[in-house]
Amino acid sequence: MYTHNFYIFKKLVGPMVLICFSLTAVAWLTQSLRFIDLVVNRGLGGSMFLYLSSLMIPALLWVTLPIALFITITVVFQKMQQDSEITVMRAAGFSRYDIIRPAVFFTLLVTLAAYSIGLYLLPKSYREFKDLQMVIRNSYTATLLQEGVFSSPSEHLTVYIRERDENNKLRGILVHDTSNPNQHITYMANQGIISSTDEGPVAILEHGNRQTVNPEDGSLSFLHFERYTLTLATLNLADMTARIREPKERYLHELFSPQDTQEAHLLNKFKAEGHFRIVWPLVNIAIMCLALLPHMTGSHRRRSSFKRILFCSFISLIMILVILGIGRSIASQPELVAWLYIILACILAVSLYLVSFNHNEILQRYYDHKMKQLRLEQGELQ
Repeated sequence: MYTHNFYIFKKLVGPMVLICFSLTAVAWLTQSLRFIDLVVNRGLGGSMFLYLSSLMIPALLWVTLPIALFITITVVFQKMQQDSEITVMRAAGFSRYDIIRPAVFFTLLVTLAAYSIGLYLLPKSYREFKDLQMVIRNSYTATLLQEGVFSSPSEHLTVYIRERDENNKLRGILVHDTSNPNQHITYMANQGIISSTDEGPVAILEHGNRQTVNPEDGSLSFLHFERYTLTLATLNLADMTARIREPKERYLHELFSPQDTQEAHLLNKFKAEGHFRIVWPLVNIAIMCLALLPHMTGSHRRRSSFKRILFCSFISLIMILVILGIGRSIASQPELVAWLYIILACILAVSLYLVSFNHNEILQRYYDHKMKQLRLEQGELQ
């Protein structure tokens, strides 16, 4: 008994790791392409690029786990069925529950892994990602100043440079600041540099002017300078500790009991994310049942088995899309929370019932009953 459990479990581990790695790698490559610009045009180092993009892996893995689980169970049990291993196990006295027990145990481990990712790794990695993203956005010397491009590091700041030489000296500089609604300021300089100080980044502008516009009457005033030090720290984005963290950055207790905001629309978003993190890992159990269904019921001919696999694949896809759709709609429609749990409970109940329901035994009884009636009719005719 233990030998067969270990045998099937071992057959599941290898494909699961390979498929999960492949799906996550493809998703990671498509998502990490948006950071290429930081390396090519903004001077971000390769190691920082890899670290920044690797912080997306927990979120991608969390979504790909159910898909990888379905493919793994389908491939492994289809291979066992084609090699007549399931038939041999049944002939040796193994029940259907003995055959699927390793898959059930394997699915429970995957579900626990999904909960670990959703409740700890996902918020931890996404929080680090957003903090690092803000640091990169506020790193003017490395990332923001592109030649010939108007950059907007914050809502009230626009920066433009014509070129940058090999010594990192900037030429043709324009800085437009609208942080003060009563006074819009534009700085123009022939050249300058940006350096870091204890108070934050500063721009040292040379041979330029400072233009101030009064929005009320449209009057313009000029101040010409040979050298001007502009403190950019006052123009940066808000401090990271002061910003309200996004739903994906929060742990479960921070989603249901936030301490930093009481705004209704934000509370709805937080609760929606919390309920989704509770529900999504349970999808793995329904996925397991749908993946096992083609191999535990009906005839074992290749053509009929292939049709059942396609049907279960379609049902699994619809289920995932429905759960994802409802999970993302809860923020705007909080009344859908109950439906999220009701639909998942119905899916789990139906899936578990179909897997545990012995269709072969019912069909055999029906066949025996018909044969008995046929024999009785033939006896009466004789």
